[in-house]
Amino acid sequence: MTQFDIQPDDLSGHDALGPPCLHLIKVPEAREYTWLSLKNGRTAPFRPAVHLDEAFGFAQCRAFGDYGADEYDLCMEKHLA
Repeated sequence: MTQFDIQPDDLSGHDALGPPCLHLIKVPEAREYTWLSLKNGRTAPFRPAVHLDEAFGFAQCRAFGDYGADEYDLCMEKHLA
């Protein structure tokens, strides 16, 4: 599993994140992965990130891995073809 962090302040110019986000989806597709997951926040500062994730096809899912269900974390997933 690979992890990287983007902070809410990093999303002020979120249009610039389009190409890197596409790359982070295309590489797993090329490796024939079937599922991507991510953890985001539920609070207001994270809304731009959640909207960006949704724009790339991610949807809310149950907590996964070592993450527990709580009021602050939002787990999302994307099924790959």
